[in-house]
Amino acid sequence: MRVCYLASDPRMRLSAPTGYGSHIRKTIAAFERHGISVVRMIAGDMRDISKVRNAYRRLGQARISRSLRLAKAVARDLHEILDDYRSTIHYGRILSNTPCDFIYERMAPFRTVGLRLARRFNIPLILEVNDPLFETFKYYFVPLKRYALMKERRLVDGATGIIVGSRRLGDYYARQGVVSGKMRVVYPTADCELFRTSAQPDQNARLDGNPAKVRIGFVGNMNPWHRVDLLIKAFENVARNKNLELLLIGEGPESESLQEMVRDRKLETKVRFLGSVKYELVPGLLESFDICVIPHATWYGSPTKLFEYGAMGKAVIGPRETPVDEILEHGATGILFTPGDHKERSVAMERLSGDAETRRALGAALHAKVRNEITWSKNIDTILALTGRKAVADGCRPERDLVSGIS
Repeated sequence: MRVCYLASDPRMRLSAPTGYGSHIRKTIAAFERHGISVVRMIAGDMRDISKVRNAYRRLGQARISRSLRLAKAVARDLHEILDDYRSTIHYGRILSNTPCDFIYERMAPFRTVGLRLARRFNIPLILEVNDPLFETFKYYFVPLKRYALMKERRLVDGATGIIVGSRRLGDYYARQGVVSGKMRVVYPTADCELFRTSAQPDQNARLDGNPAKVRIGFVGNMNPWHRVDLLIKAFENVARNKNLELLLIGEGPESESLQEMVRDRKLETKVRFLGSVKYELVPGLLESFDICVIPHATWYGSPTKLFEYGAMGKAVIGPRETPVDEILEHGATGILFTPGDHKERSVAMERLSGDAETRRALGAALHAKVRNEITWSKNIDTILALTGRKAVADGCRPERDLVSGIS
């Protein structure tokens, strides 16, 4: 069996060190472990769009009138639409030469090439939806938004099956009239071969080795929507008279302001910014964490870091009323707080920082849930069921028991 993995957004690259990059790599690897060969159509790897992107950025930095900014945004949207249709020719040639049994497409704004190809070659289209477009469009001006939303609806209606990353996201599309029977929830679980409880601590982190110190940590890009500022504020409330350390892994547009925030609060001796880290080195750093915190989450997206924390057997604190509470059961597999309740977030950190036994129990329970219930093997079985096909041979390697080390 052969699948075409399609990521038609030219800004996406397989090697990207961000969350979407690791998710694409893990999905492709899971297909291959299932004995399914993968034709990779990752637009960002197939052509270089840096010149076009730099041109738009230069225009954005220039002092131009409101009408010119509007014209620039319209031109950008039109370019996306034309590029989508132009890519149909190129991708169609690839599929003609290398026939596939189905297409697995990661949805992107203005992109409906997967649906056209599926109809042309009469094969199923499985659409992966990570966020609804109206949420994506909150972060930048889109003059042709109505057209894009119309295309999104055509795409989800025409797909054979839809993979959503949370129950809440599936409920949203069901309320929009999408047939519930063709939607399945597939959580972006961890690479359990990489994120395992036997990972060796990274010596390059230059941790002081103080066994009494409790380390609280966060992994992710320093973007506004991750609200690392809320984590720092909560940490400040519990760290003054405790032997605690906050470790922050990742970089982004908020890095400088977060570092300034730490200086203003005189927390430099307790908060460490470890910067951008190669993905394969993250487990070694996570091994030194005692508590992992997800300070904020969207209503629709399941944070990949949650499953990686769980695969490492770490105690996790995260927000209710988000997909985090679809995985964490308060007091059993993690600690939940109410979004917007700063005191509740601090109390959770206070409680776990002083209770090693509870940390161990919560981490072990979450580890067992991720290890036994939320696996890539089960995810691929779910995807294949939507296509009406089965793998010719199950090529999965046995997943190791991450506690005992027994296969």
